[in-house]
Amino acid sequence: MTYFPASEFLCKCGRQKCDAPTRVSESLLAELDNLRLRLDRPIIITSGIRCAYWNEKSGGVKGSGHETGEEVDIACVTSQERWQIISAVFESKQPLFRRIGIGKTFVHLGVST
Repeated sequence: MTYFPASEFLCKCGRQKCDAPTRVSESLLAELDNLRLRLDRPIIITSGIRCAYWNEKSGGVKGSGHETGEEVDIACVTSQERWQIISAVFESKQPLFRRIGIGKTFVHLGVST
C-alpha cells in the first residue's frame, strides 16, 4: 500500500516538453511509506522528480537524484518536525534512506547511492 499518489512526485517545471521521468523509484516509494508508518501522520512532498531544467532552476546539483526519481524533499518547518523525521529515519539499525539533508523548510531524503 502506498500513501502517495504519483501526482505528488511529478516535475513542477510546467513546460510542455518536460523530459523528467514520470514515476518515482519503487525503493524510494517503499521507504517513504515506511517513514509515513513510523511517523503516523501525513508527509507532504514539496519537491519530487525534476527535469534537468527544473533541477537547475531549483538550485539542485547536477545529476541530482531528483532527476532520476530517487530523491525527494518533504515539508518540514519546525525543529520538532525535523527531529521527528530524522529520529524515524534512524529508528532501526538500518536507516530508511541513504541520503539525508536538512533545510529550513524541508528534509531531503533519497535512496540513490
